[in-house]
Amino acid sequence: MNQLRNTLDNTRNWWEDLNFSSLQRKSLLILTHVHADHVGGLDGALRDRTVAAQWFGNVRAGTRATFTSDRGPVTVEVLWPQGQWADEQLSDPNNSSIAIVLRTPDFSLFAGGDMEPLTQAQITPLVGRVDIYKVSHHGSKFQDESFTRTLSPIISVISVGVGNTYGHPAPETIQSLTRLGSRVLRTDLDGAIAIRANQHRFRIRTSKGSFTLLRWS
Repeated sequence: MNQLRNTLDNTRNWWEDLNFSSLQRKSLLILTHVHADHVGGLDGALRDRTVAAQWFGNVRAGTRATFTSDRGPVTVEVLWPQGQWADEQLSDPNNSSIAIVLRTPDFSLFAGGDMEPLTQAQITPLVGRVDIYKVSHHGSKFQDESFTRTLSPIISVISVGVGNTYGHPAPETIQSLTRLGSRVLRTDLDGAIAIRANQHRFRIRTSKGSFTLLRWS
């Protein structure tokens, strides 16, 4: 059984070294679906930057991209939308969200926009365990537990606004992730979040502090 060790990170402060504004060339930009909270910041994201490729309503399951980095190959594979769902972007934007698995030598990540249980259940056979889970639909209560168990992430990141009127994230979603042993990070409580990965060991820095997570079998 995998174990987690949470230790204080006393290494030098690398948070201040991150300069996101310097990322002037993006290899790939993914807009999962048409809702304003997922596309509304596009102008700012593109300002003074170039994007080599953009996925927004133009990809289906099976699409794959591979990039090179100084850490090795980076592979992005689209798992959803499939079939009719690829044509439902206006009638059911959440369940037609682009869902991807990203794999590198240092970490794996699943992100699926605002997918809900109906479509989470359909791709459960296609996913496996990942290191990082960008929790679907801002951690809403609409989650498929079998899907979450299959991912069994070491880190779960919930992007959510402070005091939002939707009640995100739902307590039952937090409890489900915690039962799996996942470290849950929330932008409403933790603020900005940065994760540095090295061979599936993670140093995490948030606006509120820092720590290290190690996973081993």
